[in-house]
Amino acid sequence: MDRHYEEMQGMEDCRISLKAYLDEYNGRPETDVQLPLILFEEAVLAMNKLCRLFRMRRGHAALIGGPETGRRSLVRLASFIADCTLFTIQSFESPGVLIS
Repeated sequence: MDRHYEEMQGMEDCRISLKAYLDEYNGRPETDVQLPLILFEEAVLAMNKLCRLFRMRRGHAALIGGPETGRRSLVRLASFIADCTLFTIQSFESPGVLIS
């Protein structure tokens, strides 16, 4: 699939395009984690922002939110779409200190 800028005419066009990328990602033999994403409107908007951000020179983001919200999955897919290398920092807890 070509990774180039393409103007979308509406939310459904974005959803269809993202679904194609999601299917491509999940269909790769080297994919270690399948992404069971549901591309609802907020997820599509977040993906658009992340993809634009990752295509910027030195683009980066800090995503904040509760657990099990799909942030990691969205970032994983956006980095795949933008052809970026994804680095993950694992959080840990120590007595009296919470790092997340």
